[in-house]
Amino acid sequence: MSYKWDLLALLVGLALIGYQVIMYIRTKVPIVMSPKKYIDTLLLDLKKDISTDLVVMEMGSAWANFSFAMEKMGVKNITAYELSPLHVVCCRLKAKYLQSKIIFKQEDFFQADISVAQLIYVFLVPSVVGRLWLKIKKECQPGTIMILLGHELSGEQYFRKIKTNPYKEKSTYFYFYKV
Repeated sequence: MSYKWDLLALLVGLALIGYQVIMYIRTKVPIVMSPKKYIDTLLLDLKKDISTDLVVMEMGSAWANFSFAMEKMGVKNITAYELSPLHVVCCRLKAKYLQSKIIFKQEDFFQADISVAQLIYVFLVPSVVGRLWLKIKKECQPGTIMILLGHELSGEQYFRKIKTNPYKEKSTYFYFYKV
């Protein structure tokens, strides 16, 4: 009897791997999530600067760790963009359970109207981030901030950076850019 459960677990695992491969082929972006520990560090640092009226967007949100954490801090206007239908459905179910007001869009953020964003969170590959930054500079108001996890934006000067793990000598960073 247990071999049936083993076979089911194997098939589910293969299906999830296959799904990730298909999403990678479609988007050229691996499915990686912002670690909750990193988000906690970031929000602890930002706590004094966060307004509940801030318009926040998370690009390529996956499990929307950043969006859910921002809502916990009291931010009321949050939109999370993700192409993966699996992630969007799971996030919408979680949002319903938590009575969250986050808007989850299964939509290409390159096609979306992002002009009202005041804070944009990004954890994506450099080639996508470069294109996104051009869109942000073109469409968003002066003062809009993009927080980028993991790498600097090529050819642009960040105005601030925060360690993802302040207790380690070697750490990745959050980089802040302003329109």
